[in-house]
Amino acid sequence: MHGIVRDAHGAPAADVTLIVTELSRGERTHVLRTDEHGRFQIDVLAAGGVAITALTADGYAWLEPAPIANGLLEIGLSSDCHRTRIEVEPRAAAGTTVHVSRHSSNLGDELAAAASASGHVDVCLPAARYRLWLEGASVALPAGLTVPDQPSLRVSTYPADEVRRPPAEATAAATTDVVVDKPIGLHLPETVRLLGLGEANHGSGDLITARAALTIDLVRAGFIHDVLFEADAITSLRADAYLAGEHDDPHEAARSLGFWVWDVEEIVAFLEELRRINDARADADKVRLFGVDVQEARPAAVLLASRGAPLGLTDVEATAIRTLATRGAASFRDLAQDAQASLLATLATLGDGDLATKLAATSLRIQFGHLALDGAALDGARDAGMAELTAVLLAARGPRRAVLFAHAGHVTREVEAGVPAMGHHLRQRLGDAYYPIGFYGGSGAVRAWDAPGRVGVVPHDLGEPPDYTLEAVLLSRNSSSTGCLDIAASRGPLRRWLTTPRFVRELGAAFTGRARTLILRSLDDAFDALCVLRHLGPSTPTATGVRMIAR
Repeated sequence: MHGIVRDAHGAPAADVTLIVTELSRGERTHVLRTDEHGRFQIDVLAAGGVAITALTADGYAWLEPAPIANGLLEIGLSSDCHRTRIEVEPRAAAGTTVHVSRHSSNLGDELAAAASASGHVDVCLPAARYRLWLEGASVALPAGLTVPDQPSLRVSTYPADEVRRPPAEATAAATTDVVVDKPIGLHLPETVRLLGLGEANHGSGDLITARAALTIDLVRAGFIHDVLFEADAITSLRADAYLAGEHDDPHEAARSLGFWVWDVEEIVAFLEELRRINDARADADKVRLFGVDVQEARPAAVLLASRGAPLGLTDVEATAIRTLATRGAASFRDLAQDAQASLLATLATLGDGDLATKLAATSLRIQFGHLALDGAALDGARDAGMAELTAVLLAARGPRRAVLFAHAGHVTREVEAGVPAMGHHLRQRLGDAYYPIGFYGGSGAVRAWDAPGRVGVVPHDLGEPPDYTLEAVLLSRNSSSTGCLDIAASRGPLRRWLTTPRFVRELGAAFTGRARTLILRSLDDAFDALCVLRHLGPSTPTATGVRMIAR
């Protein structure tokens, strides 16, 4: 394919960075620049269409799909955008590009511009919320950008060759670095109240099994009493009922956790083992299970509506709750302002002495608060809400310790792309009593949605981790199937290596190519410990956990 890029006045635009995304897989396939005449050429284009973006200081283009005719494409830059300056400190090395991706459901919403020798990059972006990062000779931790609210953004950079350099002693463990071959070998301080177990992806059976094994060991040792999940607070009560012996269907228990992520045989086996432990214990000593997610209003409203008069709701409030049970959180907007205030005040008082009611009322109150948010505040609302619901549970459960199963992006203590993670909020609330562990993997395959959402949740091969990633470095220091580093207790070369941000491989619910699994994290700020499994296999869906698009 041949093409030309023209500015808003129709003149050829030289030295413009283009991003090409293959729409059939959602993967970025090309990053290229126009020549001095604004021309470009792409030798190979996959079937199924592509998205192409272009970005300059005065305009941008986003074509999805790109209207290619007979191998030719003319791209006109739009000036309907806002001039934004990216200040790069220290000055980015030659060969660095600034990348932004819009918060949207589109596959090809990534734009890029080359960094200049001046120490700043001027771009013209349409109004939106963006995630920003650097590629090439300099890299940076992800940042958040809201256009036009932020006319400028300052970004701290790191030399890419330094970030991609393994520690010099990569093959010999130093006695001052605490590396063990099982998570249970980590030293957990007695002051820990909540243990965050963060998974690098949602579709690995091995990551579930490793965290389940650690939890079982800690439960048997009397260290852990409660298990929390990144799952709906109300539907998860059915899983808690299974652990309590109120029904005998572990598959129903796993299904009640709500996401395909947990509706897998590995979770079923975990719940069955917890049930066996509980069957031998008195009621006061049984393990409890709770969800802490705050994305679904209907289950909470249904629970409150079913309890009716004993809650002391006014007629208006009771009617509002019944409406929420059928229409969801958005119906809260239909209430008069004084009715909204009255309902929020009532929800804040519900649940004394009844934990399920407390969880339902708190979940609704949090979700109603989300309706008034936009921009970056809305981006972080879920993490803040999960942290609040977790704090409510911990307070209700007294001195009992808990583990929390969630994605590493939620468990981390970092502020990522301008948004505080759940773990950041938990550290502010709990201090050192919150102890997060990141679980990662080497080679293998994991389940995730295909990026276009046209196939379903299927296995994707991750390949081998690059030698500069945490996964490769930690595995090189341990010959067993798992290597775990106690960051807080380590004083050797690995600990020093982690004082600089390092790459790890993560993905969420969808797989958008191996390149996009590489995430730069400040790992010693993010976690107290890190565990890497040498090989990952995909999780095993139950009959109800299969997610495939009918053809």
